[in-house]
Amino acid sequence: MLWIRICLNNCLLRCEHLWSGNETTIMDDCVAPDVNHINDFNYVTPIFLSIYLLIGNVMLLNLLIAIFTSVFEEVHENSNEVWKWEMYR
Repeated sequence: MLWIRICLNNCLLRCEHLWSGNETTIMDDCVAPDVNHINDFNYVTPIFLSIYLLIGNVMLLNLLIAIFTSVFEEVHENSNEVWKWEMYR
């Protein structure tokens, strides 16, 4: 897919050749990219994925702790009011 997009982007700039009557085809201008070096970096994707997942989990845990803290403080304030009313009776 990526090769097709690169090829189309490069070839669409040369479309005027087709309309001017030139016999060159669009594929004459397109060259397949060199992708042999991609196998050299197979270890990078799992590293980035693990870092992303680790940061995501830490942020979700931090959010969970913040929500629990908020709920605990709200319940604690409510419990103090309930205790004061019970002591008043």
